[in-house]
Amino acid sequence: MLQYWDDLITSESWSVLQKINQTYRFTLIGGWAVYVHTRALKSRDIDIIVDFKTLARLKDDFTVGKNERLKKYEIKETKFDIDIYVPHYSNPGLPAEVVMEETIEKDGFRMPKVEMLLIIKQAVFKKRQGSIKGEKDKLP
Repeated sequence: MLQYWDDLITSESWSVLQKINQTYRFTLIGGWAVYVHTRALKSRDIDIIVDFKTLARLKDDFTVGKNERLKKYEIKETKFDIDIYVPHYSNPGLPAEVVMEETIEKDGFRMPKVEMLLIIKQAVFKKRQGSIKGEKDKLP
């Protein structure tokens, strides 16, 4: 039953990601970016980098909270989180503005080049080592 619930949330997350990709311009990072590159290891949460204009549009359409401690914004209206990183404030492993400069288009998504994504994932892994999410980060 638990696996079914996880699969359902993951499916819903993918669906929401595809919908917001039709409406907003963002750089996809995190687990879903890895999935688009590899078609392996789906994610639950959505991690994106946006400029401030897009952040304002998201605030018009969603309840967006600011997480001062982690220097990001968050949408928590769903069964999963949407983490929003912005230039000159957020550092999801590398400064957000640096990541935004090194992107490619793949399967309709704007995302970091593989090398940039690997650096981000390594930085996140280092921070989360020893945690449940850190164990997930070790998966091939």
